[in-house]
This record gives sequence, structure tokens and C-alpha cells, in this order.
Amino acid sequence: METRTGQKKGSDIVLECLHALEEKDFDRAGKYLANDFTFSGPTPKAIGSKEFLDVHRQLFQAIPDWRFNFNIVKEDDKEVTGRVHITGTHTRALTLPMMPNIGTVQATGKRISLPEEKVHINVKGNKISRFTVDSTPGGGVMGILQQIGVDAHALV
Repeated sequence: METRTGQKKGSDIVLECLHALEEKDFDRAGKYLANDFTFSGPTPKAIGSKEFLDVHRQLFQAIPDWRFNFNIVKEDDKEVTGRVHITGTHTRALTLPMMPNIGTVQATGKRISLPEEKVHINVKGNKISRFTVDSTPGGGVMGILQQIGVDAHALV
């Protein structure tokens, strides 16, 4: 839904971006990310849009039935607050460029179900500028690695 100024609601932009990712349409998802986009929380350090898309390409390659299961909690003019509960099945090899020390993890067939994680997403001018995930025990990339059997503690 667009406002009178031609701006879409922040939640619509967030949902469209997450759906594009789930559909593995990374070019379309990238159109929702601002030039100065940052993503932080589940990755070892904050990353920009290129790295964000690359990480999701790898995750979606290895976990083709990945779902964010995103729910909006609150929305104002600057921020969409929500919750994600990531689920999927590790059916293909996983390589994470930002964590080269894990190498490639061969498919395990294990079902992934991360704990619900709170997210804060800032939207400016119909683009997502910042996507922050609150640290949750058992969540994020480390939670995925733990659930597929990688000794994630040895990587820290």
C-alpha cells in the first residue's frame, strides 16, 4: 500500500524483500536494499547489501525450503519491529564466505528450527537501510551451524 506521498509502508517493503529472498529472486530482493544498507546480529560482524545477498544465496542453496516466518510486531514511520522464526531443511552443501574456517558442510538432511528472534528494520525512501537481529541464544548463523552438527564453539 502506498501513502499519498508515493511512499510504501515500511512493512510492505520488508515483506516484499523477504518474500523475494524466499523465492530466491536475489536481484529483486536487492532492489529493496539501500546503498548504505547494513545487516547485523546473526553474522560475526555487520555486513552490507552485497554480503547480505551472498550469504542468503549460500543459505538458500543449502536450505532450499528456508522460511523466515516473519511477523510484524510494531511499525512506525522509521522502523518495522518484528519476529522471525527461521525454518528449513539442510539438503545441500553449505559454504559461508564470511566464515571460511568452517569449510563446506555437506548436506545432513537435518531440519532447522531456530528460536524466534526479534528484528528491527529501518526503512527510508522505499528502501531498507538497516536490518538488525537481536542476539538470541541458539539463533543466527551459529544456531544454524549447531543444528546441522558443526561444532560452532570451536569456530569462535
